[in-house]
Amino acid sequence: MTLNYSLTRSHSDARLFEEIYAETHNLWLSDRLETRLAAAWNFDFTTNTENITTIVDPQVTLSARDLFHLSWQHQHTRNCFDLSEYDTELLQLEYSRSPYGSLALVGEYTNQYQLINVDLERHLWLYGQITVNFGKNQELMLLYGSRQAGFVCVGGICRYEPEFRGVEIKMVNRL
Repeated sequence: MTLNYSLTRSHSDARLFEEIYAETHNLWLSDRLETRLAAAWNFDFTTNTENITTIVDPQVTLSARDLFHLSWQHQHTRNCFDLSEYDTELLQLEYSRSPYGSLALVGEYTNQYQLINVDLERHLWLYGQITVNFGKNQELMLLYGSRQAGFVCVGGICRYEPEFRGVEIKMVNRL
């Protein structure tokens, strides 16, 4: 189990960001079923925005090389300035075969479009992704569909990705 509390302050001692995070990690059925349950609350004082997030993340080891992964994530967002609230849901189904690659289907939905004065063209995003690993240091990713704009965080590194619709090809080389 992991429990974490963090608080970020400016040099003038103003509160900028606060977060509470909890996670459990369990192994079942002779380590063939692994589950992660997580919950978080955070508040961004610069935007007056509160988020409550829950994650259910089981994965099943099918063999020494094969893995099936399911992830369901829900986030409730509330803006304390204008009292607007909305929810975002994400569902991911993924099959991976080590060391060759993976197939994933991802769907994301938000009811943010129902807010007054919010003009979102889309509220449902769906995409499929194929990742192929070459050797130890290269991977090729092919994505088809649509993806919501926002921050993508992998391995502790976050970057902003704009909304996307179409075909995306990425090649990653690690030196």
